[in-house]
Amino acid sequence: MLTYVVESKNRGDDMIIAIDGTASSGKSTLAKRLAKKLKFVYCNTGAIYRAITIKAIRKFGEDGYLNFSEDEISDYIEGSKIMEGFDDRGEFFITLDGEDVSYEINTPQISQFVAHYAKMPKLREISRQIQHRIATTNDSVVEGRDIGTVVFPNAEVKFYISASPEVRAKRRMADYEKKGKEMSFEDVLADLLERDRLDKEREISPLKPAEDAIIIDNSGNDPDVMVDVLAKYVKQFQQKAD
Repeated sequence: MLTYVVESKNRGDDMIIAIDGTASSGKSTLAKRLAKKLKFVYCNTGAIYRAITIKAIRKFGEDGYLNFSEDEISDYIEGSKIMEGFDDRGEFFITLDGEDVSYEINTPQISQFVAHYAKMPKLREISRQIQHRIATTNDSVVEGRDIGTVVFPNAEVKFYISASPEVRAKRRMADYEKKGKEMSFEDVLADLLERDRLDKEREISPLKPAEDAIIIDNSGNDPDVMVDVLAKYVKQFQQKAD
C-alpha cells in the first residue's frame, strides 16, 4: 500500500541536506534514517535514474544508449511520472508511471547499465526536474552523486559518504543475496570499480565532493551511530542559523 507521496510547491525557507557518495557506500541507508530521524522528506535521486533506465531499456534495449540518439531516448522519457515515498511499514518505494519498481531498480541488470543512461545530459536534466519537484516540498534529505555540486549547490548542509571498495562490494553482494541473485565477490567488486570510473570521469556532473562537504568514512560504523553523527552536524548548523 502506497501511503506517502511527495507533492510539488515552490521552495521557501525549507532546509535541504545533500548527501553524495559512491555506490554502496551506505549513503541510502544513512539518508533514509536521517530523514526519518529529522522528520524530513527523503529524495533518492539514484533511484530516479534507475527508474529512467528501466523505462529506456524496456523500449530501446540494454544497448539503447549505443543504438539510439539521446534525443530519441530523452523524448521518450520526458513526461514520465516518477514518485517516491514510504509505505505503511516505513519502507521506501518508487513508482514509474504508476508501477511500483522498487525491486527492479536494484537488479544487477539496472546496476550495470544505469551509468550509461545517467551520463546523458538531457536525461540528467529530466531527472533534475523530478528531483526539484520532490525535494522542494519541505525540509528534505536529498541523496545522490551530484546533489551538493550541481542539483542543490546551495544546500544548507552537505555530506559526502565514502567507504572502501571491498566493504562496498560486500554490501552489494548482501543486497543481491537477499534478492536471490548470485554473483561472485570478484565480479561485484569489478562492477563497482567500473561504476566509480564512469561516475568520476563523465563530463557532465562528475562524482566528487562539494568543496564545503563534510566527508564521512562509512566503512565499518553502525548505521545508527553514523546517523547520530550526521544529525549533530545538522543541529550545529541549525543552532548557528538561529
